[in-house]
Amino acid sequence: MVHLFLLTVLLNGEIVSEDMYFRNIYDCSRFSKAVVQSRSELSRLHEPRTTTITAYCLPKLVDPEGLKVY
Repeated sequence: MVHLFLLTVLLNGEIVSEDMYFRNIYDCSRFSKAVVQSRSELSRLHEPRTTTITAYCLPKLVDPEGLKVY
């Protein structure tokens, strides 16, 4: 068992990805930031966006056997 960081991605509050594991928090955070900033949808001035993308990293104690670790 090892500690890895799980990247969790939510779209409008619903989990859409929970299968990317990283060896360190810095790489996980970099991917998390890239996912959130990758939005190309633009809204008009002062209008709320219709899609919300959230991503964060959680430490998990897992068996790395069979997992792809980045």
